[in-house]
Amino acid sequence: MIALLGVISVRSEARPLYFAEEPQVSNLFEWLSARSSSEAMRLVFIKPRILTWETGIPAMGLFMTPGSEWRTELKCGDSATRTYLQQLKQNEITHVVVGDYGLAEILDELLRKVIAGCDSRFWLEFQNDSFAVYGFLETPG
Repeated sequence: MIALLGVISVRSEARPLYFAEEPQVSNLFEWLSARSSSEAMRLVFIKPRILTWETGIPAMGLFMTPGSEWRTELKCGDSATRTYLQQLKQNEITHVVVGDYGLAEILDELLRKVIAGCDSRFWLEFQNDSFAVYGFLETPG
């Protein structure tokens, strides 16, 4: 009888939301799915496997470049920033997503610094309360 009560209490607990079910994440994925139907996309995102699983869009994770971790700001001409931009280009990235739900704050902040330092290479395409999607231009126009 005690075991049966334990099973009932476990089954009645609310299941935590899967990352992709979070309202802001779901909203982001819906926008990306709609957008990718008319344009080939390849993204940088905090959870690339989940993004690809849910949307079918190829993605890679956030990353760090040598010398960038201690900088308070990055400029487009800095070697760390050039290396970051080269990685985006080599991986054929078309868009980057900032906003990490606290999962990789340092890497998210680094990407934000690259965007701010090279604002001629990035433009805002989508934003909700948690995420922003920026298009990436491989070479400045």
